[in-house]
Amino acid sequence: MYRKSRMIDGTELPVRVPYGAFYCGMGVEARCNLKCTMCPRNDPNFKEGEMSYEMFTRIMDQLPFLKEVQIGGLGEPLLHKDLFKMIEYARRRKIKSVITTNGTLLNQRNIESVIQSGLGAVHVSVDSPDPEVYRSIRVGATLDHVTSNLRNLVQRRNEAGSRLQIIVNSILMRSNYHQVDDMIKLCADLGVDSISFSDMQYFLDVGISKESESLRRAPTTEKDEIRELFVGAKSLSKELGIEIGLPGLDQPRVRENCKQPWLYLAVKESGKVRPCCAIHDQEFGDLNCERHSSIWNNARFMDFRRRLLSSDVPTECKQCTFL
Repeated sequence: MYRKSRMIDGTELPVRVPYGAFYCGMGVEARCNLKCTMCPRNDPNFKEGEMSYEMFTRIMDQLPFLKEVQIGGLGEPLLHKDLFKMIEYARRRKIKSVITTNGTLLNQRNIESVIQSGLGAVHVSVDSPDPEVYRSIRVGATLDHVTSNLRNLVQRRNEAGSRLQIIVNSILMRSNYHQVDDMIKLCADLGVDSISFSDMQYFLDVGISKESESLRRAPTTEKDEIRELFVGAKSLSKELGIEIGLPGLDQPRVRENCKQPWLYLAVKESGKVRPCCAIHDQEFGDLNCERHSSIWNNARFMDFRRRLLSSDVPTECKQCTFL
């Protein structure tokens, strides 16, 4: 139904969506063992929380079209005592499950649970191949510890013949993009499947999440240098046999690229619904007292879709570096 309603320029997308979410970001854990310098948790108004297994399954049961669930939130998912029960629930529903972790808690016990649970993909955050740069970004962790855990995870995955995808997430900023080739070499040596490089989400404006660090906001001459570096990075990745994804350096038109409000449901640990995965300070409904079907096409959600299809695009969307 989504494909039938979609046009290349997005103008034919419906404001009232006649189907439910295909993808869901389920914020189950807002506690973390690190103090990463770009994290929205640095906002003084941020509140920690945790979603119960009962709430998780109750919400999931309202999503009959669901194909994939990202189980995490603004915290470390491996801190949640019921994480693997949630993954197993998704497997029983034949829904692909994905987690993003800082990698510090991937000990042997958790690695075995990851393999046995039926998890579809694990993203591990590593922002630099340099131990000191890494330590300055992922405060409270060390590169040696995380890469050792990653190596053990890859080895156990291969031994078990598991289909688990292992992906490294790496945030590029003006202070570390020069290390992109070394990151590719490190990840190829670790044996992970791919690297997803992304630009800094500067509209968060906390810690080092600043406009001055975004590659898209770099001066033209520096962008030319980055483009040349990216050409070499693509060549190196092919040579080493590892897939990479690189961020764009120019802001695309939002209406032609963002389809999240037509496909994706973002849920906080509290059960409150956000407009998308990148906007954390707005709420469109509460799944504690409302059903997904009523929130999905309420006035706020439909107005948000209407604005994305018009010239009145929300400021956060104009600045989004996920596009």
